[in-house]
Amino acid sequence: MSADNTIVIGKFGDKYRVAHVQAAENLEWEGIDSPYARDNQYWTFLDAPEFDSVWDATELAFKWVKETEEDGGYVEYGVHETDFGYEFPSAPPPEPNWN
Repeated sequence: MSADNTIVIGKFGDKYRVAHVQAAENLEWEGIDSPYARDNQYWTFLDAPEFDSVWDATELAFKWVKETEEDGGYVEYGVHETDFGYEFPSAPPPEPNWN
């Protein structure tokens, strides 16, 4: 059975946020800068732990992989880092037109 999950280290400006994500392709849906992708990025990383160091973010990501496996699950696509190319916003992006 597919877990379709990954741990994403999102680089936003000079900060890193870590999230355990299903369907990570939605973070880049219709292009990494599309309104749809930006909306997904915001809500996925809103409450995610934030770090100044990629090393600290990576340490947490692999800790989560280990904990998931110890609980009988698995992280199908492992850990990866994505540079989103902007500072994490303090407010949600404009609502995309879903129609």
